[in-house]
Amino acid sequence: MKTQMKQNNDGVMPITSHLLELRKRLVVIFLTVLVFSFISFLFSEDLIKNLMSLSKGYKFIYNTPEALIIQSLKLAIMSGIVLSSPVIFFNIWMFVSPALKVTERVVITIIFTLGVLFLVGCVFAYYIIIPFVLKFFVESNSISELQAYVTLEGYISIIVSFFIAFGLVFELPVVLLCLDIAGIARRKTFVNMRKFAIVIICIVSGIITP
Repeated sequence: MKTQMKQNNDGVMPITSHLLELRKRLVVIFLTVLVFSFISFLFSEDLIKNLMSLSKGYKFIYNTPEALIIQSLKLAIMSGIVLSSPVIFFNIWMFVSPALKVTERVVITIIFTLGVLFLVGCVFAYYIIIPFVLKFFVESNSISELQAYVTLEGYISIIVSFFIAFGLVFELPVVLLCLDIAGIARRKTFVNMRKFAIVIICIVSGIITP
């Protein structure tokens, strides 16, 4: 893949070129997230209502005057990051790709797949995991005299955590493939650690499964 970063006579890129390229990529990522976050903030009221609709049996409150606007900003930034994920992954890969011997088609495929898988993970959490978990928490309350009053801050923090967690989990196969391509961690290493991974997954699932 072609790159605009200059190399010296030995074919090695000087540190200043690395820093300039990194700065350019970071500026592009920052501006993209900023634009999408601003657009998301314009629809923050609709976003909050949609997230609140996932819960049944909860009553929401906010206990400080600035809480609503802060949570609206937090949600807008999160939404901006999610919507910008293809651009983020593209710029990260463009920065590290000169050191890798991969074709342009492979790079584009990896970037597109990462972005799609992150969004799929968020959608999976939105439609399946979050409603299930919230319903379980409500139904686990056996004391009829208690009502679930939830702060908006705590609720949105949990929702955002689920989005990030499942977005990253769905990207894990591609991340492992990239590590193998880069030579950081070979496929054989993952195969040898498979037994330990299965045991850990069984233990964790046994703990968190209702």
